[in-house]
Amino acid sequence: SVPLEPWSDDESLHTLRHLAEILKLSTPVTVHGCLRFTGLVGKRVPFEVYVKGPEVLRSKRASHAFCFSLLAGDERAKRPMPRAVLMMDGDTAPEPAAIGQMFSCLVNQGLGCVSPVLMPERVNTPALVWQTVRLWGLHGILWAAQSSVGFQHPVCGACAMFSMDALASCMDEYCKMPREESVWDSMRIEMGEEI
Repeated sequence: SVPLEPWSDDESLHTLRHLAEILKLSTPVTVHGCLRFTGLVGKRVPFEVYVKGPEVLRSKRASHAFCFSLLAGDERAKRPMPRAVLMMDGDTAPEPAAIGQMFSCLVNQGLGCVSPVLMPERVNTPALVWQTVRLWGLHGILWAAQSSVGFQHPVCGACAMFSMDALASCMDEYCKMPREESVWDSMRIEMGEEI
């Protein structure tokens, strides 16, 4: 088990503590301004976990672009590529079996992405009550109905597993800098996709 004592009171590392409980993490090394853990899971399947350091931008878009640049570097160096990539927010902790189930669904059904149903650990503020009702009441019913007839629904951004084929199809477009003359880029920024 990885000693997490220096971070024991840091709520932002909740996911890392959770992963340390279900995975055998190596001693971390510093790579690209992040802590990098490695290990093997299941039938000796390798994995890597990156925890952003203070000099890495905190935005979700920056995290995804960072991940994509690591994948592009591995591809250029002809290193083995993963079959799937799991992206999780720092305050997310799915059930231990969920990650394996997500991977099984992704592979067995030939999907581009899977995401679990996440419920907040505590619903103790009006904002969390509204978010829970909106996501799993109002939208949940609509998404379940759409899914039952084969429609796709939005993926939970807090925890999503993507196939490499799906990521390869969008990495270049996703990592481009916004262009001032592009209406699409302006809309993405307007809708909250940070730079």
